[in-house]
Amino acid sequence: MRRIDAHAHFAADHPDGAALLDEVNVKVHNICVAFDNQGAWRRQRHVDVLQRLAQDDPERFAWTTTFDLPRFDDPQYVSAVIRQLDEDFSRGALACKIWRNIGMIVRKPDGSFIMADDPLFTPIFEFLASRGKPLLAHLNEPLARWRDEHGALDPALAGRRTRTTYRPLGEDERPPGCPGYWRQIEARDHLLELHPRLRVIGAHLGSLEHDVAEVAARLDRYPNFAVDTSARRGDLACQDPAVVTAFLSNYRDRVLWGMDQGYGRRRMSEMTPDERAACVTMMRDGYRFEFNLLEAGGPVKVDGIDATGLALPADILRSIEHDAARKWYPGL
Repeated sequence: MRRIDAHAHFAADHPDGAALLDEVNVKVHNICVAFDNQGAWRRQRHVDVLQRLAQDDPERFAWTTTFDLPRFDDPQYVSAVIRQLDEDFSRGALACKIWRNIGMIVRKPDGSFIMADDPLFTPIFEFLASRGKPLLAHLNEPLARWRDEHGALDPALAGRRTRTTYRPLGEDERPPGCPGYWRQIEARDHLLELHPRLRVIGAHLGSLEHDVAEVAARLDRYPNFAVDTSARRGDLACQDPAVVTAFLSNYRDRVLWGMDQGYGRRRMSEMTPDERAACVTMMRDGYRFEFNLLEAGGPVKVDGIDATGLALPADILRSIEHDAARKWYPGL
């Protein structure tokens, strides 16, 4: 069984990339992100590489698309998005991603922030549901990054062990008037209610990384919801290992393992030999941290955090490292 990294950004168009994936026994599901407007994300050279890798080497690679940010003055915006998604699905895209600039950055003409549950997106999400294509949703930032005007953490983190590497959100990430953390969660939850036929994978533990009980509550409430673990191994390492183990056991078919690493938007083929070596080392070390937490037992280090390895049984590992990803991303 080849593990499936359900959330990656690894434009590995060089033999060193394929060799690394064989070494760690991983297939990567590469994700496109609409960081910018007017379709600029699609013109970035790595996007074509992600498509080509999935087409030419499906044993090691798969890909998911995204869509342009709203053009409020364009009456054809929604139809153009649906047409573009349809084309991408014909090219092998497994799903569609929506990023946190929806809810935190993009403003409507009246100056308010457009949220993920806005009616503008309804025909797009209904199209995804009709095609049986899931939505990967990264719609918030970690709670530990949201500070009040005095720099204090949210009360929900009181008495909890948290990652010390989280820096407060900057003004470029949280502009004045930006709806807060819990409003972002509320909008995502409302999206799940509005579109029960749409399967949604909440990136980064559904942005509820600080408490697996909060994740479990949403999984119980919304049968169309799953989460991936990408970029949140440190948050799992900070929680009670018995609680985390029980969570992963109970929801093994709705928790997808992922790492969320790569090398920015760089193609391996365009790197210098030293840069490629650094990229391979970074990926290898990242996977080692992941496997230490999930597969090893006893004291382990996870991104500098002293933790206890979960030593998950083989059936749970198979589910979260392979089966759940194939269930929630048909074709993977």
